[in-house]
Amino acid sequence: MKLGNRNLLWIGPAVLVLTVCAIGWVIYQQASKLPQQLRAEIRSDYLESKRNELKGYIKLAEKAIMHLREPDLEISIEDAKKEAKRILSNLKYSEEDGYFFVYDFSGKNIVHPIKKDWVDQNKWDYKDREGKYVIRDLITAARKAARGEGDGFDEYIFHKPSVTGDMGGRSKLAFVIELTNWEWVLGTGIYLEDVDNFLDGTDTEVLHYIHISMIWIAGIAFIGIMGLSFSQTNISRTLERLRIGADLHDQVKQDLAYVIRELNNQLQ
Repeated sequence: MKLGNRNLLWIGPAVLVLTVCAIGWVIYQQASKLPQQLRAEIRSDYLESKRNELKGYIKLAEKAIMHLREPDLEISIEDAKKEAKRILSNLKYSEEDGYFFVYDFSGKNIVHPIKKDWVDQNKWDYKDREGKYVIRDLITAARKAARGEGDGFDEYIFHKPSVTGDMGGRSKLAFVIELTNWEWVLGTGIYLEDVDNFLDGTDTEVLHYIHISMIWIAGIAFIGIMGLSFSQTNISRTLERLRIGADLHDQVKQDLAYVIRELNNQLQ
């Protein structure tokens, strides 16, 4: 068997290796973009679900004080507001961050379970660390939504109660509504950091599955290459045996021809 024919036996495994590497590279490049694409889609859906949650919490708060806003209430409006303040100050939907706040239309704080020193203080000019007028924008968002000109949502930076020493604050998404007859703005919010933490966990899971898939691809490719190499080796051995057999057959034929020639010469 010629050396060129031997080399041909290894073309199959080499082509397979190159093909698998090329496919693996393409898959990895596409898979590496998957977490970012999924993150954008999941973030949009997850935020929408959180927006609906905030609306549900505000409805809960509204129902909690609904009886105090009836037109035929037997107590005075001031007493009704005082009771509403007590109820809303103690109403929570999570232990640390799930609280409600209230401001009047002038920016005066009515209820704030976390910033208790703010109560009865006017915060119209309060700014977050990025210079945003938080309270006036919340009041504006609520009043616009009441007129059908907005959705009642606003984002800003604010102190997160569950984080010790959080002086700078975290990004927060709030939902506010107008309690028209009392000239109050009732609101609550979620910290977007919690959304990002959820998405980080999702990214980790996606990357884990990608790595597992790549390991499976590499393992299957390795088994295929080993199998093809084994087959090629057997083919090589078979061809070598056939070559040797053919060489022996040719040698025998030559030897027989020589013997016959010699016998003929002797007989003559």
